[in-house]
Amino acid sequence: MIKKYLSIISFFLLFIIFVPESLAQEKFYKAEYDVVHKLQSDYSINTKLVINLINLRADVYVTKFSILIPTSSNVSDLKVFSPSGEVSSNDQVDQKGTTITFNFKEPVRGKNQSNLLEISFNQAGLVQKDGKTLEALLPTFANDHQTSRVTFDTVTFVDNQLSIAKPRPSKNEKTVFTWDNVSIPMVYVVFGQYQLYKTRLNYLLYNNRLTPVKQDIAFPPETLRQSVFVKKITPKPNEIIVDEDGNYLGRYILSPQEKKIITFEGTVKIFAKDQEDMIHYIRLLFKSQKNYLLTQEKYWTINNPQLLKSLEKVNTTEDVFNFVVDKLDYSFSRFGNSSERLGAEAAFVTPGKAVCMEYTDLFIGASREKGIYAREIQGYGYSKDPRLRPQSLQGDVLHAWPEFYDLATERWVQVDPTWADTSGIDYLHGTDLNHIAFAIHGKNSVYPLPAGMYKNGNTKDVYVKTTIDEPMNNESVKVRLDFGQQIISGKQNNGTIQVINTGNTFIKNIPLSLSSETLEVSPALKTIFLIAPSQTIKIPISFITKNKIVSQPEISITIGSLYTNTVRFKLISEKVQGFLSLAKFAFLAFILIAVLSLILRRV
Repeated sequence: MIKKYLSIISFFLLFIIFVPESLAQEKFYKAEYDVVHKLQSDYSINTKLVINLINLRADVYVTKFSILIPTSSNVSDLKVFSPSGEVSSNDQVDQKGTTITFNFKEPVRGKNQSNLLEISFNQAGLVQKDGKTLEALLPTFANDHQTSRVTFDTVTFVDNQLSIAKPRPSKNEKTVFTWDNVSIPMVYVVFGQYQLYKTRLNYLLYNNRLTPVKQDIAFPPETLRQSVFVKKITPKPNEIIVDEDGNYLGRYILSPQEKKIITFEGTVKIFAKDQEDMIHYIRLLFKSQKNYLLTQEKYWTINNPQLLKSLEKVNTTEDVFNFVVDKLDYSFSRFGNSSERLGAEAAFVTPGKAVCMEYTDLFIGASREKGIYAREIQGYGYSKDPRLRPQSLQGDVLHAWPEFYDLATERWVQVDPTWADTSGIDYLHGTDLNHIAFAIHGKNSVYPLPAGMYKNGNTKDVYVKTTIDEPMNNESVKVRLDFGQQIISGKQNNGTIQVINTGNTFIKNIPLSLSSETLEVSPALKTIFLIAPSQTIKIPISFITKNKIVSQPEISITIGSLYTNTVRFKLISEKVQGFLSLAKFAFLAFILIAVLSLILRRV
């Protein structure tokens, strides 16, 4: 898998690949790489690479060393020094870039003797300070046969704490981070606990029928690592729904031949760690979700005998991930184009035509075949370099990636085999702060459509940019009581409490308490685990009078710290209720007889 990473990185990453050349085979010498990346005030990086070439035989030694600088590289101020002796160099330019070959004029000879080469240069583009975070991609110069020791010195130019590191550093000294024995080509680090994205999404709905229809659209959902703050949705939906997968849906009723353009505006907050207040809700949902998360849906069906045979030795999530990354090759010719979605089997048969949809579909199909609960996320991958982290859904340039449910931790874990393959970053053990979910596909591989797919023509409907402006968190509810003001003594009375989220964010784990000294109320306590902005939740309740009652019983309703109210009832006896019912019946009968008499007279 590392070879595949290196071939992609050497062409697309803006850093240098070192290729040792020797009169001897590799087994006759040992190379040790020590890489120090030092952050500069302009967020460029000064890199110092020390290569220690150790002779393993007395009669074999290294005479020269080559470095390839790709044409797209932002390398400057390249310097070379060797404490082992004088070094000369010559350049050769071709379509791949500039190859600089360093010749040791008098190489050190002898078993266990070393030739040292120190190369330093500056490079821009590896560090991005954006919004609330600083993100760095650090070349390691490692490969399948050679590990490196990597150090990243942030000096004093980073204010935030380290939140994501792939792999984890061997040593963390707050401003200096060290990785020993690194075997992957890239170290990825993020400073800052979360990222904020200002988001505007447009949706075009059209009813081409001659009868009214209901249409649902997907707004960005609340997930373990994503929180949503709604600024406004225009026009307002007729109904808000959170479905089985956790999608945040707006339902609109369209008249015959009616068109509607809906706009969602808000801020999406992406966290480096799971939101603890979402975990219980996620686990509750999974109890019903697991009934369909192993089914073969369209694009995730696997019946191909060759594919099934290839999966015989694939058992774990890591096996599936590596299988997908090793098998598929990203097709940059399909990037950004309107391309047909191939699905898991076709991706396996034509591995050179894969984009993010195929990586995701093959991962989900293979996972489900192996009994691993998996689903798809479609959304937006925030990327400033589409060669490293491309997007490729139709419509506005979107991205797709899978999740699997970790039974050990009872949590969903996002992975991204596409970006792992194109960047060399470890996306098996979690993603980053650049993945924004628009739609969750677990029960159905195509529904709901993500924002950016509701269009007619070549319009831009997805606008996402980072921001440092913290969103306002407004938690508020409105309550409607659906029961009469009179209750019957000694009989069960039924009603409904409607809780409407009138705030701008998802409210989680809020207790609903019903208490009364004169009535037995059920349920007395209920937890609302999640209620979306503008969503209405209906809670049925029942109550009956206790033995000792007063003339005006009451119920106190409390919803967390957001709502408190006392409802008072007029108590009537069962006999009075019977009399009132009889009187009501008699009155209606009288009206009916009067109407019939009037009709007969006219006849």
